[in-house]
Amino acid sequence: MPMTNSLRAPRPGLPGGLRVGWRIVLLIGLLASLLGTATAAAQGTTIAVGSGVRDDNHAVWQAIVAAAGGPGAHFAVFSAPAGEPDRAAAQIIAALVAHGASAEHIRVGPRIAGSQPDADVRNPTWVARVQAASGVFFSGGQQHRLLDLLLPDGQSTPLLDAVRALWQRGGVVAGESAGAAVMSAIAFREPPSPLMAMKGWLGSTDGSADGRTSSTGTSIGTVVGPGFGFMPARVMVDQHFLARGRIGRLLPLMVSLQQPLGLGIEEHSAAVLQGDDLHVIGDHGVLVVDLAQASSDPAMAAFNLQGARLSYLHSGDRYHLPSGTITPADGRRTAPIARSAPGFNGRHEGPVFFADMLGKDVILQAMVQLVDSTRPEVLGLSFAAQPQADDPAPALGFEWRLSAGPDTLGWGGARGEYTLARVRLDLRPVRMAQPLYRAWQPP
Repeated sequence: MPMTNSLRAPRPGLPGGLRVGWRIVLLIGLLASLLGTATAAAQGTTIAVGSGVRDDNHAVWQAIVAAAGGPGAHFAVFSAPAGEPDRAAAQIIAALVAHGASAEHIRVGPRIAGSQPDADVRNPTWVARVQAASGVFFSGGQQHRLLDLLLPDGQSTPLLDAVRALWQRGGVVAGESAGAAVMSAIAFREPPSPLMAMKGWLGSTDGSADGRTSSTGTSIGTVVGPGFGFMPARVMVDQHFLARGRIGRLLPLMVSLQQPLGLGIEEHSAAVLQGDDLHVIGDHGVLVVDLAQASSDPAMAAFNLQGARLSYLHSGDRYHLPSGTITPADGRRTAPIARSAPGFNGRHEGPVFFADMLGKDVILQAMVQLVDSTRPEVLGLSFAAQPQADDPAPALGFEWRLSAGPDTLGWGGARGEYTLARVRLDLRPVRMAQPLYRAWQPP
């Protein structure tokens, strides 16, 4: 489903505007087109895990092994993103073996003793070991290390070609945290904080860098780039999503690059994609961001958004990417929460306002407070209470407005979990008081 023509970024050069260079947009667009063609013919499974997988997260490990053929499946494990690659690989291999698979460490990467990365990614021995596997697993860490290793300057290496061939013949490609972030055709490399992204700190990525760095040390020109493309080309993915408020960095990039669908994968949870079908497993869930009918007003001179749709899929739910059809898990297939039903009251009442919409799990709490109630909207803010020295607009904040439409639904489970469908989100820039508060003076 294509985006509306009105969905575009604020004009370059304006305060808080998004500045993603045209050269990288063209490069990524071409890559996405090529990968979209490859995806249509692919038969493999992609499993993106929102954080490091605990050893006792049996649902996720079992799904990974099952997708590779079940007990006896053999995995090639890449740990190049990790700070301690050998240790990370050993933990992943132990978990795979405990769930019936065999696995070996592909010891290729700049932080791995004895590896010569430029040569190793072309070494026939390593390529053959990947070709012999039925599954690949990418560790967490820093995703730019993995991208620079296997896809330097956007050029696929023989080792990545072997991974892609494994996937296209029906194998599984799985990754946790940073290893999940590389799965889409466009990937975050070294992203800024969510609020700084909303304020326009996506940087110039067209080679015209001005030498500045963000407050986290991120150089302009390193924010986004081509990913591995193990998801449909129209889909972007981000991880640690609800826990770290990363909807604030996903939305601006989706708008700027005209990406209609985003998947925000929560910690200890996984998105399992087979073709156009998404299945959620693990402890929590996935937030689906749909911008197909959204618009943005460049005259506001700061990031804004009207008509986005948010859905939350809990473990066991299924989602069809082209149609947006949600199938809740069996335990939540009772009559849906329909606000328009006669006599509906809901579990929640009274006005609700959230002071930090980018806080841990806050966007999900706000969605629940709206859907399971009769209130017309839920409001919140995101802003910098103590702006950093390099903040491009210290007084710039954002109002979040969640509202329900005729197709907004919810399903509740016995343990208080929810599946939520099509909550409308509108975002507008606001001016915050500077300073935000002062000492109280008696009248």
